[in-house]
Amino acid sequence: RHVTTHVIGVVFDSGWESNAIGVQTLKGVRDGALKNDYDFLVMLRAHPPWMQGRAEARFLDRRCDGFIFIAPNDQHEILELLVKHQVPVVS
Repeated sequence: RHVTTHVIGVVFDSGWESNAIGVQTLKGVRDGALKNDYDFLVMLRAHPPWMQGRAEARFLDRRCDGFIFIAPNDQHEILELLVKHQVPVVS
């Protein structure tokens, strides 16, 4: 990366909002971002039909320095893609 955005992408799969661990994790990410002078971008939107097979565009556009996936369901391809492109990611 040549540019640092100071933005962390947070990706939630469904069900996090009714899960106490998901809510506490969101609060922890918020607190950590504030403490370390980062913003965080919450990614909730489902893939529109025209974006099928274009996940790279969503995650590799460099708007985030890295990603945190909360309770990922069937996200193995995306996680492998991010690792392949050396984008920091944690799940």
